[in-house]
Amino acid sequence: DTFKAMNCYLDALIFRTTDHDRLKKASLYFKKPIINALSNLSHPCQIISDLYTLNEHFNKLDLNILWIGDMNNVCFSLVEAVNLLPELNLTICTPKIIQSKMNWNFNNNISIVNNYNFDLSQIDCVMTDVFISMNDSQNEEKINLLKYLIVDEKLMQKTKPNSVFMHCLPAQVGFEVSKETFNSNKSIVWKQAFNRLIAQKNLFGIIEW
Repeated sequence: DTFKAMNCYLDALIFRTTDHDRLKKASLYFKKPIINALSNLSHPCQIISDLYTLNEHFNKLDLNILWIGDMNNVCFSLVEAVNLLPELNLTICTPKIIQSKMNWNFNNNISIVNNYNFDLSQIDCVMTDVFISMNDSQNEEKINLLKYLIVDEKLMQKTKPNSVFMHCLPAQVGFEVSKETFNSNKSIVWKQAFNRLIAQKNLFGIIEW
C-alpha cells in the first residue's frame, strides 16, 4: 500500500535498502522509475560515478581495473558494468572461499585470481572497499581472510606508472588500504567522492553529460 500511495505522488523513487528483494517488491507496485541507491546485492550508482571519474581522468574507458578484496555489492555492479562495456577489463583478486560462494555471470573481459602472482604492470586502476560488507556478521573471520590483500605502496608500484587508486568510502585505512596509498598522489578518492554528486545529478537529467 505504501508504494501504491507513492505512485500517486511521485515521478520517481530513490530506494536504499539492506535487502535487494525489497527493491524487487517495490517495482511490482511503484510503476515509475526506481533508482537503486544501494542494496546488499548491488550499488549501481557508485559504479556509474566511478566510471565517470575514470573517463574524466584517463579520457577513455579502455582500461584494466583490478578489484581487490570482498566480492560485495560494489564489486557486483562493477561486474555488471564490465559485462556491458567491452572496452573494460576487470581482474578480481579475492580468496577462493569467497569466490566459491558467488554464482555470478562473467564475460571474457573478467578474470579471478586469489593472490598477486600475476602481471600487475598493465593495471590502470586499483579499486577496493571495506573488508566487512553489508549484513556481514562474522567480522573477525572475514578480516583474517582478507587482510593479506591490503593495497599498499609496494603493490601500487607494480602497476602502470600513471595508475590510480579508488575507494568508494568510507575507508578503514590500515585495513584494506595503507595510509601511504590512501594519501598518495595516485589516490583519486576525493575526486571520486565529488563525482557522486555529478553522476547522481545526471541520473535525473538535471545536467547533460
